[in-house]
Amino acid sequence: MTAILAHGGELTGPHDLWSSWSWDPLVLAAIVASCWWYHAGVHALWRSAGHGGVVSRARAASFALAIVVIVVALVSPSDAASDALFSVHMTQHVLLTLVAAPLLVVSAPLQVMAWGLPPTLRRAVGRWQGRVRRLLAQPALPGIGLAVFTAVFTLWHLPVLYDAAITNDTVHALEHATMLGSALAFWAPIVQPRRTHQGFGVLLLFISMIASGILSALLVFAPTAWYTHDDTLAWGLTRLQDQQAAGAVMWVLGGTIYVVAGAVAMMRWLHSDEQAARRVEHRRVAPRRVTRARH
Repeated sequence: MTAILAHGGELTGPHDLWSSWSWDPLVLAAIVASCWWYHAGVHALWRSAGHGGVVSRARAASFALAIVVIVVALVSPSDAASDALFSVHMTQHVLLTLVAAPLLVVSAPLQVMAWGLPPTLRRAVGRWQGRVRRLLAQPALPGIGLAVFTAVFTLWHLPVLYDAAITNDTVHALEHATMLGSALAFWAPIVQPRRTHQGFGVLLLFISMIASGILSALLVFAPTAWYTHDDTLAWGLTRLQDQQAAGAVMWVLGGTIYVVAGAVAMMRWLHSDEQAARRVEHRRVAPRRVTRARH
């Protein structure tokens, strides 16, 4: 998703908030193009397989919801407010990495968008996607995705990198791009496990929640503000109070998302084990039935 490459306009205070939408043409073009391309793929699949075939309505709705979340994070006034308030900037990060990213993984945009291409190009893309899927199926990838996501998320909250992202549009775009990209790699084996056990997703979520909780605690309980660029007084907050609010956003909002995702992953794990037990029982019972039928 290239819709992440954005940086909002200047915002002097709360009175400018609702007039500070980000109309960056690159962001808007990327969002519109992504929506059109995904719609073309869904239309082609539903035309050949029937409405809801191959791509379920839930999967299509996940893509639409992911786009809404990205718009809220990068186009709405929250993008401009993130330059002044670290707490809003943190909310952006949570929306992109813990809400938009898993929704995008659920919607499988690359597979769907391929069907919006001409047949020749679609086959070429399909071969490329096959290689990517084989790479994603490697047993070590989930751990690598977790490590990269944790490192990227943590490094961008170092004061020197955070201040650089606030003052430089290119660095800010790189921040969002690497965060969302690493989040997609983290969520992929959780949402769509291939060769990994369903329970591994629960472990990944638990480790990531602990890592984010440590960073949150450092932000909340720090005796002084880490960041010097934010101009928070116009919003009625000191820099330390804004930093504490940012830590609370990650701790409470992010933690809630981790808990909900972990509960879903746990239920899938139990359901998967139950199905496996039924298959084993069926294989045991089937030969006995055949033997009895012969007698």
